[in-house]
This record gives sequence, structure tokens and C-alpha cells, in this order.
Amino acid sequence: MNISDTDVRLYVSTQKLPIMNRIRPVALPLLLLALLFAGACGDDAWNDLPSSVFDFVNRYYPSTEVESYNRDKTTGAQTVKIRNGATLVFDSNNQWTEINGNGATLPAMMLYDQLPGPLYNYLEEMEAVEGVYAIWRTSSGYTVRLLDSDVVYDYEKGITQNVTAP
Repeated sequence: MNISDTDVRLYVSTQKLPIMNRIRPVALPLLLLALLFAGACGDDAWNDLPSSVFDFVNRYYPSTEVESYNRDKTTGAQTVKIRNGATLVFDSNNQWTEINGNGATLPAMMLYDQLPGPLYNYLEEMEAVEGVYAIWRTSSGYTVRLLDSDVVYDYEKGITQNVTAP
């Protein structure tokens, strides 16, 4: 008996494959797609952000994942934690009050946009723009945390001072 390739293909194509062999080629891609979709949509923190906070985070920390968002019911203060990144605190009016890089430097573009001109210029003169790790804003001014010192800017006095960080 002589069996040709055509006979073998015909025999294989007419055999009923077990259900798992028919499902497996479709199931794995569907499972991977479901896991990817769940990971992308599982982060409801982005959806919880007020629009101005969302715009701020998206502008200076694009392509990041918001790990958590919390709003203090008493003060209205809001904390945004970026996964493996900065922590941002906003007041009840959605204005930032604190940005801590948590060991990473802050984006230079954000410093340029958010700090008063004289303070930014002072940091530029010190060649410290790329070495800012945290900033705080209060009603009286700004504090900028560098690696080993803080720069304080006072609205009224219009001066900056460099003090050793604690």
C-alpha cells in the first residue's frame, strides 16, 4: 500500500481534533488581550483626578501610571502618587502645594513653568535646575530641595537664600 501526501492531508483534515486543540490557538491570544486590557483599565485613579490636576500630571509626567489618588475630606487636599515616581499634593483649589520626586529629579520644564522667574533664574545661575528633588509652595513663597541644600524664595522680600537641607 502506497500512501501519498494528499491522502495523509485528506485523512488529517477529516479527523475531529479534540476540543482543546481547536480552542488553544484562539484562547491564548484572547487571554493575553484580556490581561492587557485589565491592566490598562484597572487604574481608576486617572479617572478620579479633577480635570486641572489630570492636565497638570499629564503635562509634566506623561506616559506614567497613577498609582493612587486620595482626597482629604476635611481639608480638600489631594495627593497623587505616580507609580515609581513623584508624589504631588494639591490644595482644595487644585493648585499644587508640594511635589516630591521621591529620589528622582523633577522635570526642568515644570520648574520653568511653575516657579517664579527670579527663583528659576537663581537656580539656573547655580546650575541647579537639573538637580531639584522637591518643591513646596506656601502663601509666603517657595522652597526648593536640592541634593544637599534648600533654596527659599520669599514673595515679600523677593530674595532667595540657600540653606543646608536637614
